[in-house]
Amino acid sequence: MRGLCQLYGVPEDEIAELCRYAKEGAKRGWWESYKEGMPPEFRAFAETEAEIAAMHTVELEHVPGIIQTDGYLRAAQTAALPFPEEKLRAVRRLRQLRQERLFRRDPLPELHIVLGQSALLYLRRLGDVGDEQLRRIRDVAALPTADVRVAVELHPAMACSFTILTPGPPLPGAPFVFIDAVHGGRYEEGRDVVSLYERTFAAAHEMAIPVEEYIHGW
Repeated sequence: MRGLCQLYGVPEDEIAELCRYAKEGAKRGWWESYKEGMPPEFRAFAETEAEIAAMHTVELEHVPGIIQTDGYLRAAQTAALPFPEEKLRAVRRLRQLRQERLFRRDPLPELHIVLGQSALLYLRRLGDVGDEQLRRIRDVAALPTADVRVAVELHPAMACSFTILTPGPPLPGAPFVFIDAVHGGRYEEGRDVVSLYERTFAAAHEMAIPVEEYIHGW
């Protein structure tokens, strides 16, 4: 890697970063020990998530995994179709690792989140668990690189929940979309399709209100 970079005149600081990235890429995926908690189609998402420059996500019914508390996740697992406890534990541990990898970064990536009202209304029925999760949402919204809003009227993103990931350094790439589904979800990478989701997010975000404003109106 180093010799090839030097041949093409890549600056030394970039060579070091590229070599680090290549070394990491040659290792077993960090999620391998917890793959029971991750459907195969989600692996590319998890790998990219830790290196993103920006995330734009719409979640209509639940709090996005990257800001879920353990108590909320356990409550959501109880409400879902039954799975073996071993798999549920793997999901919880994987969720914790994803959050640690993202929020320990300095600087933090941009996080833009639009929540459906249902995601917050459900918290009111969860007692202390809901209160803890709401504090977590507000803490994230207060971060300098984060923006959490709530959709309070009909909006363009009502059809489905989705996340747009924009990869960051050391090897920036084109944004792609992950669309939620019961069976695990799917990716869209075509520029025309990604552009459509970007415009949809922008419009939904513009129509939504800041989470603090929404909470004060409860």
